Amino acid sequence: MNQAPGGGAGARAGVRGGGLSVEGGTVELTRVSFSDDAATWGGHLFATDGALITGTDLVFTGGDATRGGALFVEDGGIDAVISLRD
Repeated sequence: MNQAPGGGAGARAGVRGGGLSVEGGTVELTRVSFSDDAATWGGHLFATDGALITGTDLVFTGGDATRGGALFVEDGGIDAVISLRD
């Protein structure tokens, strides 16, 4: 598993995952906030190479991406219940 952190709040990681890029393996995230991150694919979070991300109580605010808005999954999976709140 290769986890490449994007550099925290307001980070511009470049191409993949402004807040977190996961290449293979499994990652569990609990009570994590992603704020104002940006990347070409997956403004906040990017997963590839069979990565599985399990998320509980994740918050995505702001952020910018050409593809994937808050998250982009390419050859991976997300295990999450998604609810939208104002």
